[in-house]
Amino acid sequence: MSWQAYSRLRLALAEFGEPSWALDDTQLASLTPRLERQWALEERVLAYAKGQGIDLPELDLVCAVDSVRQQYQDTEAWQQAMLQVGLDEASLRLALARELLVEQVLEQVANEVPPLSPEQALAYYQQHPQRFAVPERRKVRHLLLVLDDSQAGCSKAEVMPKIQALRAQIVACPESFGALALKHSECPTALHEGLIGVVKPGDLYPELEQALFALPSGEVSGVVQSPMGLHLLQCLEIQPASDLAQEEALPKIIESHLKQARAQRQRQWLQRLMQAEVSTAS
Repeated sequence: MSWQAYSRLRLALAEFGEPSWALDDTQLASLTPRLERQWALEERVLAYAKGQGIDLPELDLVCAVDSVRQQYQDTEAWQQAMLQVGLDEASLRLALARELLVEQVLEQVANEVPPLSPEQALAYYQQHPQRFAVPERRKVRHLLLVLDDSQAGCSKAEVMPKIQALRAQIVACPESFGALALKHSECPTALHEGLIGVVKPGDLYPELEQALFALPSGEVSGVVQSPMGLHLLQCLEIQPASDLAQEEALPKIIESHLKQARAQRQRQWLQRLMQAEVSTAS
């Protein structure tokens, strides 16, 4: 049995959300060039590891095999899965060893990237203030009555009077919004008395966003229609626009830069590795 079956399975799950044996011929064929590139790249990385004397700790491999086995209820289920994939114990160990050693080499390559210093992060923060602007946010409840002409009693002509009556009750007693949402709303947030939470621009349907961000704190909207149905919104709190504080921003800058720089370092290193292969072959 071949270790390549493991790679094919992993890529099939990542690409199509299905195991390789569930794919049709067209889907399987689309994996072939990507697998060939992946295997060629792995071979170059593994050759580099061998030349540098980089070895995979046996304990890492044992833990990886155990991790795969623990996904199955018992030995019989494990063995059936292995047969279905087209693997045996030896080929699985080989596939995992390749994968882990490649990851180990790439991790070493990425570790060569130094993090930004606090001074560098501060300079970035000061030079790009627009990136650390926090937009106005609002805490909101809502109540939804669904519109669906295919269901009795759910046409707009029938639902509108109901939601207008609910709005009249809320305007008379704003504190009743939660109880009325719990009783009447057809959104899962009804279980939380209609509480959506804190939202920012872009989180809601445009129709709802426009109504919400025009409300004073504590006020209730008119009836708003969205693709879901008819809504009432209650603005519970307004959090004004602000800038992300320096003490919060700097760790985020350092973390984000390091993540991007590590990924870029790995890509550049792999490109040079493959280019070196081409040069050697020619």
